[in-house]
Amino acid sequence: MTSPTASEQHAPMSYTMFVVVVAALMGMNPLAIDIMLPAFGLITSHYDLSNPNAVHTVITFYLLGFGLGQLLVGTFADSFGRKPILLVGVALYTLAGLGCALAPNFEALLAARFVCGLASAAPRVVATAMVRDCYDGRTMARVMALAMTFFMAMPLFAPLLGQIIVMVAPWQWIFGFVVVYGAVLFWVCFSALPETIRPEFRRPIAFTAMAEATRSVLGSRQT
Repeated sequence: MTSPTASEQHAPMSYTMFVVVVAALMGMNPLAIDIMLPAFGLITSHYDLSNPNAVHTVITFYLLGFGLGQLLVGTFADSFGRKPILLVGVALYTLAGLGCALAPNFEALLAARFVCGLASAAPRVVATAMVRDCYDGRTMARVMALAMTFFMAMPLFAPLLGQIIVMVAPWQWIFGFVVVYGAVLFWVCFSALPETIRPEFRRPIAFTAMAEATRSVLGSRQT
């Protein structure tokens, strides 16, 4: 089966490269959650946590940041463009991963995890928006299906990767891998990914529009 013709919205990036980048961006979120699961015991011992269940809050704080970020990213990406918001999010994700690796205490780790979750909302939301900017119909569905395949596979492979890392290196290197992953994606997006939203489709930030969108979401039975 041949690849569809690449959209002019992401030219000169090819169709295949665009799909790979979108999939990698969407994989940032499950990677940050699942790669650290094998290190829970080591983190508990390292910070001498009296309650072993306290270590689970590293997931809670991440998800709190991720949920909050999703409420804001779409509006900013519609106003300032996809690429600037994406680059800010990926850069912050990378720096937060470094903060997790260097956290001197458990509270600092939780703060870094919250920031990492907040930042990861940008690639998750913007990647979907970029696909919609570039394609529609069957081709859009095909791009999303390919990207979601990688997204769904990440929770299977990330814990295995984390286990391999803690077998050969200190647990902090789990976050070192997150830093490398984020840094590589930042370079690729900065150097090769164009802006995908057309100028005429940008929308200024307006409280009334945000309030209306919030009412629409909260008024949905599915939500």
